[in-house]
Amino acid sequence: MMEAFETARREAEEEHGTDHYGGYINNADDLYDWTSRYNGKNLDKLEDKAFDLNKGEVAGICLKKPKPNKNKTKSTVERFPQKGTRKWVTMYVATTRWDGSNFVCEAKTLAECVKKARLYSEKTQEVVNIDIVKRLEKGSNKCARITYKKSKTEELGHYVFFGRVSC
Repeated sequence: MMEAFETARREAEEEHGTDHYGGYINNADDLYDWTSRYNGKNLDKLEDKAFDLNKGEVAGICLKKPKPNKNKTKSTVERFPQKGTRKWVTMYVATTRWDGSNFVCEAKTLAECVKKARLYSEKTQEVVNIDIVKRLEKGSNKCARITYKKSKTEELGHYVFFGRVSC
């Protein structure tokens, strides 16, 4: 249920944005499982009880349980063999985040990369890290593709959510 709730929140955010007062499920933080309260007929009554929830709280009911993938192997591997030789070059890459996610510049020599990184740092006052990396210059860098293999009996669960959010 939590996975379905997170998916619903993510889809609502993609469709309606992040406005905290949007009135959509992405504005909810707390999820309560009311499946045990559901008897197959009282959905309207449970929906009315949602008015007793605080803002940001959502109740969820599992209408149909998911059927998991029971395959021993749940993925396929497609390999891409390389023809010919690969040519690797040494590169120096400058970034401003510790995880290397904010690219600044790259160069074939350390001196050239330092020069570019210093100009950036002096302009932005940010700390710049330089890493040495090997880049594939000739040949394909794709080696394999892993694809999820769905089971014939696998099914997603069906859920209903209701609650109170800011709008």
